[in-house]
Amino acid sequence: KARKNNPELEITGCLMFTNKCFLQVLEGPPEKVQTIFEQISADPRHHDIVIVDRHTIESRRFNNWSMALIENSQSNETAMNEILGGSYEHITKVSVNKIIDFMEAALSLNRAAIVDLK
Repeated sequence: KARKNNPELEITGCLMFTNKCFLQVLEGPPEKVQTIFEQISADPRHHDIVIVDRHTIESRRFNNWSMALIENSQSNETAMNEILGGSYEHITKVSVNKIIDFMEAALSLNRAAIVDLK
C-alpha cells in the first residue's frame, strides 16, 4: 500500500523494526501525514501505537524514499539498545534524534537490508 499511496500523498519516511518494536518516521504535509497515521492506527495489526515526537521540519531526511525499510539485524538491535539504554519505554526527544540519525546512516551506508517501498 505504501508504494502506491505515499507518492500520491507526498509522504516520505523510514520504517525500522527490531525484536521489540517498529519505529517509523513519516514526512510530508501535516494533513497528509495525519491521514496516513490514522490509517496505520485503524489497522488491527498495529497496537500500542505511541507518537514520540511530532514537529515541523525544514527539509526531509528521507526525501529519496517513499518508505524505506530497515530490516531487523543483530547490529541494528545492538545499536538501538545503545541509543535507548536497553529500554523502549521512555524514548526521549534526544533518543528520537539519535534514532533518525541512525536510520539515515544505515540507509546511506547500506548497513541494513534496505527495501524502497516505492
